[in-house]
Amino acid sequence: MSYEECKISKLKFKTGAGVVKKKKKSKKPKNELVQVKDPDSDSEEYDGWWNMKTGEVFVTSSIVAIQQGDLRQFWRALDNGKIVLGTPRAMGEGPAPEEQFTVIKTADTNKFGLKTGFMKYISVAKDNTLQGIADAIGPRECFEAVFQEGKTALTCGNSCFASIETNSFASESSSSSSSLKQPVNASAFKVSEREHVSLRTNLDRNRKPDPSEQDVDFGRLDVAELSYVKKFQSFQDRRIKINPGDSSNLEKAREDGKLHEALLDRRSKMKHDKFC
Repeated sequence: MSYEECKISKLKFKTGAGVVKKKKKSKKPKNELVQVKDPDSDSEEYDGWWNMKTGEVFVTSSIVAIQQGDLRQFWRALDNGKIVLGTPRAMGEGPAPEEQFTVIKTADTNKFGLKTGFMKYISVAKDNTLQGIADAIGPRECFEAVFQEGKTALTCGNSCFASIETNSFASESSSSSSSLKQPVNASAFKVSEREHVSLRTNLDRNRKPDPSEQDVDFGRLDVAELSYVKKFQSFQDRRIKINPGDSSNLEKAREDGKLHEALLDRRSKMKHDKFC
């Protein structure tokens, strides 16, 4: 075919009423979470630290600040191990780093340990005061949160409630002086206004749980093993490989506190993991 046989004409553009224009796609993601403001929340007063009022919400948290009653003061860990009330917080000010504790879950799903910023666990001393001096979690380092009628209290390792001895709740004028650096003790057998606390966290309330963050120490064993494999398997052929052998020994291993070792032994037999 020669060039002389080709028809030469001007370029024709599609214009006019018969042409449908393409709509531009919105750059806003469709599944964007809508931030719904809780009318009962006072998180803005504490720089985003919101109050956890139910046990279901508390078990998903990892960082907590413990506010004492209606006071604008938080538990504070000192370098000598003592747990006292910190300085009053101004409006819009959150807890200091020394007033933030890490929640460590134990084998008992209802109990947990509190680790301070000095990498020590809060324990009940012989004089019933709370001190962050323990290197591991034992019976006296276990706490339990009690939620009832919108109020919260903490049960300590000696089966008493965490409390303070100050009478600052009686008058607002003395709340900034008499309660300053008051030691927190575990000597109350009943819950009164002095035992009320607020468990606050700054974690996103709309955050979806990450499957890789599932705790293998609790829940169904098959789900726990799947989560454990996803965290460490190299996925060379893009397939999840779980040991098909008998897994009846995992239940006993969990009771003996050796679940992680048992899961590691099952993974080592597959020869497909990064750390085996």
